[in-house]
Order: sequence, then C-alpha cells, then structure tokens
Amino acid sequence: MTPVPRALVLASFAAALLLAAPACRQGKTRPPVVAGAPVRLLPAHFEPPADGLLTDRHLDLYQKVRRAARDRSESDAARALGVDPDEFAWVRARIVEALVALDASRVRDASAQTYTRAIASLRTTLKSVRDARTSRTVEVQIAALERERAGMRPADPLPAALAANARKVAARRSELEVALR
Repeated sequence: MTPVPRALVLASFAAALLLAAPACRQGKTRPPVVAGAPVRLLPAHFEPPADGLLTDRHLDLYQKVRRAARDRSESDAARALGVDPDEFAWVRARIVEALVALDASRVRDASAQTYTRAIASLRTTLKSVRDARTSRTVEVQIAALERERAGMRPADPLPAALAANARKVAARRSELEVALR
C-alpha cells in the first residue's frame, strides 16, 4: 500500500466540506416545488401596501435614499442602502402625488383669496367715487370678478389614501423638501 500524499488528503477533506456545507445550512428553507408551478428565478419584489398609505418609515426611507443619491442615481443609492428600488419609486410617487395635491389646494385657496381682496378693494373704491361713469365701470369690474370667482370649480374630493398621504406629507413637508434639493 502506497502512502497518500498529505496535500491530496487535505484537498479531499476540503472538497467534502464544500459539498456538505449547503446541506447543513440553517435559516431560510426553500419552499417545495409543486409540479407544474412556475419556478421563481428572481427574488420577490416590493408589494405596495393594499391601502396605498405612506408610513413614517416610508418618509424616513425616502429622505435617507435622497441624501445618499447626491452623487449617484436614486436607484443606485437605494440599492447601496439595501432598499428595493421599486419600493423607493413607489414611495417617491406617493410623495410627489401628495405634494401636487397640497400645492393645488394652496393655489386654489390663494386664487379665491385674491378674488376676495380685489372685490373688496373695488367696493371700497366704489364708495369714494363721485362720477357716475367711473362708478359704472367699477361696478362692471366687480361683477366680472364675482362671476369669475363663482365660476371657479370646487376641488374634487381627494381619494381617501391620497388625502391621508397629503396630511402625512404636509406634517413633514419642510424636511421632505430639503431632501428634494
């Protein structure tokens, strides 16, 4: 019987360990494959919440990724932070949607206030006018502004999820806008 070289024994031992190691893994087990079921080759992706609501965790995640994306794309920053880029994209879309709703409401309110101030100013002017022709011109201007204000279409009610997201974003708007820069 010839002696087996020590290097061959060590190599055989290492190969046996490498082959046996996967069988000894603890932790996640693979689900059994059902005959005829499609095999999932890619890991599961982000599933948006069924209610469509943003959480504080989502807003924190958004800020974290935006800060990390200073020198690279948001998608790369999300991956580097271990955040699913699809989840980040969903969160960003909900935040932008909420900001647009908030801005639309603010513009609508500002427009109504502008009409109210302009009409009030013209009525004050009308009280001090002594000339009938000028008085008639001011009255026509007041009537035109009142028609325009009355013609402003009221805002459509926001869907419940969007209204809730807008309230949540409004509460943290200043810090989110810093992350947008």
